[in-house]
Amino acid sequence: MLAKHFKKLITIGIFVVLSQFVFGQVTYDTEVTSDGFMGMGAFISNTKTYLITDAQRIETDLKFTGKVLKYMSPKGIQVSIVRLDKGLVWNIDDAKKSYTEQTFAEIKAMMEHGMDEHDSGQAMPEQDEDYESEYKWGKPVVKVENLKENKTINEFNCQHYLASVTTIGVHIETGVKDTMLFVSDLWNSKDAEEKMAIVNDFNTRYMKALGIDVAENQGLAMLTGIYKEQLETLGNEISKLSGYPIINDIKLTMTKNAMPKQEEAKEEKVSLRDIQRDFKGLVGKKMIKDATDKKKEEDKKSTLVKLFHMKTEIKSINSNSINDGMFEVKKGYKLKY
Repeated sequence: MLAKHFKKLITIGIFVVLSQFVFGQVTYDTEVTSDGFMGMGAFISNTKTYLITDAQRIETDLKFTGKVLKYMSPKGIQVSIVRLDKGLVWNIDDAKKSYTEQTFAEIKAMMEHGMDEHDSGQAMPEQDEDYESEYKWGKPVVKVENLKENKTINEFNCQHYLASVTTIGVHIETGVKDTMLFVSDLWNSKDAEEKMAIVNDFNTRYMKALGIDVAENQGLAMLTGIYKEQLETLGNEISKLSGYPIINDIKLTMTKNAMPKQEEAKEEKVSLRDIQRDFKGLVGKKMIKDATDKKKEEDKKSTLVKLFHMKTEIKSINSNSINDGMFEVKKGYKLKY
């Protein structure tokens, strides 16, 4: 199970970096950082995107930051070109002066049939049929707050929002309730939104061409089918907010009430009692109370499991003219099959 989620995480990271943000007649820089899924597959990426009406070029520097995967990071800048007018995606290997070519129809077929063992990262992650089957989940509850806080971020005037989706699940075997919580901490800019008119148009046309029925700015909802309902609900609410997200900090946590209780808490209580007895009151009541309160707080925190965390930040956007040659394969590059 963990291996499957680990594989999905790598695909999620690559797909988010390469496909989540598509802009109009602009050049922009984005940084994405993630702690990974349950601590596995952490990465950081810096992406430069060039986009005109019917074409997009993405240059990505992706580095895995975990102890093991950091040695598996892609070498050099990864280049991908999307041509809406041709219905093609080119992945460029500048070092080898070669490229691969996929039609939208081929990519769509890959997504429909799931991810193959040797998939390159274009296909969508496949949902495990038995994942979360131990819980019966209720209807997600959405809450969106305007925190009424303003701040200038990367030269954009931003408004602070907090969107969350809470889902209560009943553990089928024990009847114990657990809570899944998605939180999206957003800093939105109306200035950026004005520059994104062509962006959303490109994004919508691209997704429709791939057969993905999602509204604009809902790249998050494409991450995985595991939390599809929660992600789509969150994405729908985010898309209604004023402005475009300069920062979107996403966290997924879940309580673990249905899991067996750890013995550490019991042992800690015994040791505190033993200390008080052995020192015959020399350890004051306040000290014991402080230690106990601290332990209770730690126990409370320990009932939460952080499943996923990803922060996306737009570093800059400009509307300078772009050379059409940016969206073509260089002469002399060989097509790899």
